[in-house]
Amino acid sequence: MAVPALERPFDPLVDLDGLWTLDLARRYLPIDGMPPARYEAEDGRLIMSPREGSANSWAAAMLPHQLMPAARAAGHAAYTALNVRTGIIAPGGPPAPLPLGG
Repeated sequence: MAVPALERPFDPLVDLDGLWTLDLARRYLPIDGMPPARYEAEDGRLIMSPREGSANSWAAAMLPHQLMPAARAAGHAAYTALNVRTGIIAPGGPPAPLPLGG
């Protein structure tokens, strides 16, 4: 005798795993009842991390103001955020680990 399928409510964290896109994020995020979070999607996976605290946000806002004059004087710019990909190994391979206790 077959066991009937268990009915459960739609859960975007479960049902959309591996499928996340910008359109789905706009439709289903933020998720009611979840603490404030920062959402990122990579290869269809949703990555949730705690939202920054106010002290960190203040420091992140002030840092470019402090750096911009020197950066402009040197012909450069100071950015508040950059997209960084991990897992890319620079020419010559990864750096050697630091010795412990040193």
